[in-house]
Amino acid sequence: MWSSYKFGGSSLAGAGRLPQVAALVEREDGAVVVVVSAIGKTTDILLQMGRLAEEGALAEAEQCLQRLIDEHRQAMGEGLDELPPAVSRCFDELKDLLKGIALLQERTDRTSATLVSFGERISAVVLAAVLQARGGSAEAVDARELLISDDGYAEARVDHEVSSKRAKERLTALTAKGTIPVVTGFIASTREGRTTTLGRGGSDYTATLLGNYIGAAAVVIWTDVSGILTADPRLVSEARTLPSVSYREAAEMSYFGAKVLHSRAIRPARQAGGRPGIQPPPAALVACRLQTAQGDVARRCMLCASLGDPRYHRQFWACCGGAAGAAV
Repeated sequence: MWSSYKFGGSSLAGAGRLPQVAALVEREDGAVVVVVSAIGKTTDILLQMGRLAEEGALAEAEQCLQRLIDEHRQAMGEGLDELPPAVSRCFDELKDLLKGIALLQERTDRTSATLVSFGERISAVVLAAVLQARGGSAEAVDARELLISDDGYAEARVDHEVSSKRAKERLTALTAKGTIPVVTGFIASTREGRTTTLGRGGSDYTATLLGNYIGAAAVVIWTDVSGILTADPRLVSEARTLPSVSYREAAEMSYFGAKVLHSRAIRPARQAGGRPGIQPPPAALVACRLQTAQGDVARRCMLCASLGDPRYHRQFWACCGGAAGAAV
């Protein structure tokens, strides 16, 4: 029985948070694939670094880089004193990229996609290292090796036929030997190997895609809010958790400014039809459940979101408005 777990940036950020995340992963009895976002505000910081480098302020960009290094050390907790060598190599590569941007004083969409990819690439390696330090078998998997897309660097379209085959082969091989794959969310690559991204919040989409490809019984998206709320709890103290919402209701909420999910994340789950509901939080992090059924096979897809960010309404109607059973 497969499960796909996705941990967002807020779930991974903070001193010692990664060991807590590792403990949640270890509780899963069956095979589990873990998808991670960049830790905390890493993506925003990477974009800021790119702007600074483009403007010639390389020294300031490198100060931001040191801040990222320190934050990742803190998130790892006390079990690991040093960053894994693969993470150090990523930071060295990032530093070289910033120098290139500063030299050219130019930052194209293709360059930006590579720049922001470091957030997920680093968090996957760090979480895998934490799981290993706790005595488990885990391996960081670069989603660029699994998900093949077009060259829409800022919001790429995935080739599902090719990607599904790659994902099944790689993930099945790892779990067959008892290894937990820790996959980078948000990123993919073209057939030529150029880095692309799935749009802001795209790690949700990665998790539901992989869950769809491997036939997962559950896709769990963990976050630090209590589910789908009536309002942004940071702005409205009386905000409450909705016990259930339909796809259309979720689409309407998104259209009017709710931060529901990545614009395409719900589509793989919607294939089987169903109605979302809420699961009580088992720990500091919480998740929502979307129960579905297809033929004789019952599937659960757990999705979580908070409200208040208008960036996610794009394409949501298109994803939720099609007939149930439509292709991903």
